[in-house]
Amino acid sequence: MLIIEILRQHKRNQVLGATLGEALISNARPQLLQSSPPSADQIVILDFLGIKDTNSSYLKATFVWLLLCGELSASEQTMTRGLADDADEGDPFKPIPLNVFPLVAHLSRNVSQELDELLNGRKLPCLEAITWTKDRVISARLHGYLDEPLSRTFSNLIESGSGTATQLQAQYPEMITPNAWSNRLLELYRLRLIQRHKESREWIYQPVAKELING
Repeated sequence: MLIIEILRQHKRNQVLGATLGEALISNARPQLLQSSPPSADQIVILDFLGIKDTNSSYLKATFVWLLLCGELSASEQTMTRGLADDADEGDPFKPIPLNVFPLVAHLSRNVSQELDELLNGRKLPCLEAITWTKDRVISARLHGYLDEPLSRTFSNLIESGSGTATQLQAQYPEMITPNAWSNRLLELYRLRLIQRHKESREWIYQPVAKELING
């Protein structure tokens, strides 16, 4: 797990603009690239403790950049959900495939409002880590947008702890097939809300956070 303490990096309680966000990512890049093995999951928490204000440009250069890197790693079907708008071919900060699962933490009211506005506009979710250990997020709060079927699937997986599409379909018998469950789980994986590993021929999924906190 990599925790990026934004206040320590910038020495200011307002973080505004893409340039400042790109500086943060540049400083963190060596740690982001040293995951061993390269395919291993890496949870990255952007810690906003002590930060009073931010804006969408900073959040796009940091959180959205990390999210797009994770999406590029998750699937060859890249640049989905409008995120391609931030990946200019001539941009030295163009996202690269990284198996990262980005979260935020310690959001002030202003930072939370700015993040929710950005996420809702792009129909994207984000987890705010509330408690965690050195290698696992224990509890988190969901921000942004997640449609009802995905939200229900996410809640089911958190309740179960882990499972395959077939196991979840048997445990929560909706009028959908295991293949439909698989598609939902894959989308949650692409959105970096859940992790997975393979046993035999099946993917076993588990949520990034063990429990969700409302409010």
